[in-house]
Amino acid sequence: MKARDVNMAGLLMIIILERSLEEVIYLIHINFDIKVFVYLCALVVLYKLKYDQLVTRLCMPVLVLAVLAELYWWYSGYDGVRIHLYVLMLLLNLVTRHLLFMRLPITDNLVEGAKSLPLDWKFCELAKWSIFVLTAMLLEYLVRHLTAFNPLYIYNAFTPLMHAIAVTMLYYLTDDYLRSRFILTA
Repeated sequence: MKARDVNMAGLLMIIILERSLEEVIYLIHINFDIKVFVYLCALVVLYKLKYDQLVTRLCMPVLVLAVLAELYWWYSGYDGVRIHLYVLMLLLNLVTRHLLFMRLPITDNLVEGAKSLPLDWKFCELAKWSIFVLTAMLLEYLVRHLTAFNPLYIYNAFTPLMHAIAVTMLYYLTDDYLRSRFILTA
């Protein structure tokens, strides 16, 4: 097997795992135990990824607000809040971004010939944009359920934005494959 194939296989495994888990997240039902588990996972993930400025400057403050809002809603008896699903998707994207950063050493431990691919950095950037969209969705959700304001800008744009990120990822993957397999010669 070529070194490029090993690197591409590792990259694709990370993306397939992330996409599969993202679909499973939507099947999770509202349950107090699940919410506690999600926020405990958030604590662990944020602690492990504290080296990343995106985590410390953006995700930690938003997740602290989310936990405080959840506590307020629990205390006041406000039901039907599904904010933990977006928190879980945010964590999944943070872990995916971390795995993309660490793909090279992980692959090198398993198989010789690990090399950085241009797709690694492109996919890291797309994961960052997913994190921005999810953070904006969480903030808008908090504003909508904690105040009298009812903004739906991000809510209405969420699905198209996330699909645009997924299509861009597919474009990058297809473009990379075609460039590496079909080289035009003069």
